[in-house]
Amino acid sequence: MESRLLLSKLTPMKPILCIVTRADGQIGSALSDAYLGYATPLQTVMVPSGPLSVEDAAPSSRMTEPQEVSPRIVASIEPIIQEHRPGAIAFGLPLKRYGKQPHLQSAKNCEATLFCGQKLLRHDWSVPLRCTIETQLSLAEARKRKETEWEMWEEIDLSSDDCADDPSIAAAISLNAWYGNIVVDGATRLVETAAAGGDSRRMNTLVE
Repeated sequence: MESRLLLSKLTPMKPILCIVTRADGQIGSALSDAYLGYATPLQTVMVPSGPLSVEDAAPSSRMTEPQEVSPRIVASIEPIIQEHRPGAIAFGLPLKRYGKQPHLQSAKNCEATLFCGQKLLRHDWSVPLRCTIETQLSLAEARKRKETEWEMWEEIDLSSDDCADDPSIAAAISLNAWYGNIVVDGATRLVETAAAGGDSRRMNTLVE
């Protein structure tokens, strides 16, 4: 679902849950507040039976369309949904060049994560609204955003370089960057509308 359409259909006061999966089997999550003002990292969980297989996460010449999501991934994510009851779920990406292991930093791994996100998007989750987030920041870029958008980012501790290894930190960063970009783009549209003599008071321009 397109971002603004999702926000226009989101039930008021319902948070958004962001999920980030990694090839090593870790699943990170973050939750927005009810006003969509900031994201908070949740607990990182490990998929049962360890790292994701090719069938779980990666594309191949025989898989041109996303297949069914592995039951063990569903079993790891659904309890998070049930605990927090979000109005929407978004599937994000790990940080750029996250971790110290080369295989976690490759373009191939990013492709696999995107493919897995498309599979996750098509699953029939117990959440009415779903989307993918393709905005991907590095730790340095996230820290720069935090300097200028402190209230949105204060719940995310970016002080240690090791935080880049935590997929729940990545989920919070992904959610903040996604929503922050929508707000900036919406504000730009409002300014352009006002400059053209339009009604800049209608904030629903943001989600149309």
